[in-house]
Amino acid sequence: MKERSYAYDLSYHLAWYTKKKDKLINAAIASALEKKIFEIAQDNEYKISYLLIENNFIYLLVSAKPKASVTEIIRKLLNTCCSTGVWNYPTIRPNVLLSH
Repeated sequence: MKERSYAYDLSYHLAWYTKKKDKLINAAIASALEKKIFEIAQDNEYKISYLLIENNFIYLLVSAKPKASVTEIIRKLLNTCCSTGVWNYPTIRPNVLLSH
């Protein structure tokens, strides 16, 4: 990415796993999560290079401007997804995602 007189490429590997090893994320939840993640990324000028949503984890590669810290990116992506979209699905409600 290029911004004014400098160029940068800050990419972060983020992986979120469920507390339990149960297969909680079905096709409907995965679709809603994917849509919400890309929406949040676009709003905050993040670039999602890679996204993988499986039964019990979410893995993504995010590029952001240097002013955005990793904790800010995680907070915006994970908290917003959990508080707005995922909680509509009763199968995932008791198994909050962990960020590690």
